[in-house]
Amino acid sequence: MVILPLQIQVGIGESGCYNWLRERNIEVEWYKSIWINLAAPKHSLMAWLIINHALRLKDKLYCYNVSADDLCCISALSTETHMHLFQECPYVQQVMKHVHRLGTHLQDNDILKQIIRRRWSTGRKHVITSAVLAVWYMIWMQRNNARLAQQVTSPSVLAGQIICTLKNRLIACNTKSFSSRDGQWLSKVQMM
Repeated sequence: MVILPLQIQVGIGESGCYNWLRERNIEVEWYKSIWINLAAPKHSLMAWLIINHALRLKDKLYCYNVSADDLCCISALSTETHMHLFQECPYVQQVMKHVHRLGTHLQDNDILKQIIRRRWSTGRKHVITSAVLAVWYMIWMQRNNARLAQQVTSPSVLAGQIICTLKNRLIACNTKSFSSRDGQWLSKVQMM
């Protein structure tokens, strides 16, 4: 039998007990930036897995003798780690060059931190974050396609698919809350 402190036993209720019992984790600054309405939920979930290094890549599979090698499925140049697959891989860098037409000019390391710290409007931050999350998701899909079917889409075609996905998401979501400045920026980068 667990004896709770008197303040929780009397008058706080179920939610108070839950908050007292649950573990308090440190809040991270990227949490609110990936769970946004403009990003597709599957893209946000993939970003959460990537940031927490929770994907089962070939470096981990090779350690457990599940994979024959630990080379990147897309480029076969280096060990497939989170850092390599989502930042250092030449294929990913080519895709990001095509997506940089949004005017981001971000470097590959800690992209989300750079977006958070920029003095952009909220609408622009959400569009660029959604683009980065879509890139990560599509890279993961290309990695799986390369591993299972030995096929990889060209970087320019993949970037076109990402931009098309982002345009459709902009249309589906309510972009009326964007400022006129955001609308001008979106028309300038040919997103609307």
